Amino acid sequence: MNRIVILIMVMVPLLWVADGSSANLMVHPEVDCVYDDDLNLSWIRNANLAGNPIDWPEALEWVNNLYSAGFDGWRLPSIEELTHINKVEGVSGVDPGPFRNLKADDYWSSTEYAPGSRYAWSFTFGWKFPHWGYKGYKHFVWPVHQGRCS
Repeated sequence: MNRIVILIMVMVPLLWVADGSSANLMVHPEVDCVYDDDLNLSWIRNANLAGNPIDWPEALEWVNNLYSAGFDGWRLPSIEELTHINKVEGVSGVDPGPFRNLKADDYWSSTEYAPGSRYAWSFTFGWKFPHWGYKGYKHFVWPVHQGRCS
């Protein structure tokens, strides 16, 4: 019995550390974005601003034409940035942290599987892993902007 109590006392703080509550994410509600000071990167707070899944070429065009939070210059995140927001900051389809409308589904990255290939990397926020897929598949889009958007 004492061993179970000790194990629980040890595990609870570990669970708290990994719960997705990151001091590195700062919400800027006046411009509806979240700044990640680890990456010096701002994320649109609405993780489904495009409304529907779109294919990779459409996603690139959509973010290149986006004007949001008083800025243009938005882009697709790299696969490393999408992995960071999940693995380091703890953001997932189950625990979206400070974000809204995050789907437990696939999100496009800017990273091609190989330069000029028909495939690109995406991140699944339901299963919490990166994978590559055909650029004609339809995935969600979550724009990022270098620096603060406040």
